[in-house]
Amino acid sequence: MLIRPTRRELIKYGIGAAAFAKMARAQVRVPGPGGAASGGGGGGWSLVAHTGKAGASGGADFTTSAINTSGANLIVVGIGSYSTSPSVSDSLGNTWTRLNVYTQSADPNIALFYCYNPTTGSSDTFTTSTGNAYPVMMGAAFSGSSASPFDQQNGAASTGLVTSQQPGSITPTANNELIVTLFGDSNCSSIPTIDSGFTITDAIAYNGSSNYGGAVAYLFQNTATAINPAWSITSSGNTVSSIASFK
Repeated sequence: MLIRPTRRELIKYGIGAAAFAKMARAQVRVPGPGGAASGGGGGGWSLVAHTGKAGASGGADFTTSAINTSGANLIVVGIGSYSTSPSVSDSLGNTWTRLNVYTQSADPNIALFYCYNPTTGSSDTFTTSTGNAYPVMMGAAFSGSSASPFDQQNGAASTGLVTSQQPGSITPTANNELIVTLFGDSNCSSIPTIDSGFTITDAIAYNGSSNYGGAVAYLFQNTATAINPAWSITSSGNTVSSIASFK
């Protein structure tokens, strides 16, 4: 939204007195939440909190340690497991939307879940439901989302043992979207890495006695453009990844 700023607003956003006279004669874009000008997507995205955990010995389902999700209006959770129909719940009773499940033929399966405008709090935990299918789970809470946030999704799996995996390209429909990618693997005990400017929130190595490997990474994309990041591991594994964008 374009507005004419007051002196108080300019001071609030760190505009010095020397610039006031010039800017007061013009219309300027006041920063939205998070300090960035609002755009076609959520605009001022911020990472609020994140967590990651692997299953216990024997591959049992589990509950994460608590994180403070206060201030978030979008939570994204990724699960890797042997299950083709995983689900997630949290301690605050939120309702979750599961995106497509992507499967590597030998295993694992992965799925992204999201909750817009969740109930948040200082002690939120997340629980897997996979039927004790050796799960791994990563969750990230963000502020800055628009209503009806889900935009695009893609996913892909390797056809055998590989050291690099791409989820497939997506092109967000608006500027300033949040892009989240989920990776899952078996057979490789190394922590995955990713290119294309993504930041990993949590990454957990494969452990044959308890969990599949998995990781979640995010990117705040200023200008909408096609993107297809590559996940990498140091030794070959069966891999699968997905990517989704949120406004």
